[in-house]
Amino acid sequence: MPRASAPSVRAIPTRIVILLLLAVVVVVGVAMRDRGDGPGGRAAWSRASDVVVRVVDGDTLVLRSAGTSRLIGVDTPEVFGRRECFGAQASAFAKRLLAPGARVEVQRDAERRDRYGRYLRVSRRVCNRG
Repeated sequence: MPRASAPSVRAIPTRIVILLLLAVVVVVGVAMRDRGDGPGGRAAWSRASDVVVRVVDGDTLVLRSAGTSRLIGVDTPEVFGRRECFGAQASAFAKRLLAPGARVEVQRDAERRDRYGRYLRVSRRVCNRG
């Protein structure tokens, strides 16, 4: 019966180096996330605050500092040009939720602008509780 050969002495250090590199990547990724440098960072929301000037449609705002901004992750039916079903309702909802003067926290996307020149932003409304 053939005997199983032990790993070579040279293969063991290579495996250890690979495991150590993987551990370093994980630790750096977690540290960046906790600092807010990564996409899921906790501090990312506190980077910029802005005020809503007006809502253009269901997925586009005009912000005081940032100007015309497209909401990332929101895709509503069109209300300009070729009107689509429920576009007016989507715009009305956004106007109720983000009335002029509402304070929002914004985060810039990796891609700065969309094909129409609008800034790409993730935003959330700041609620005054008290």
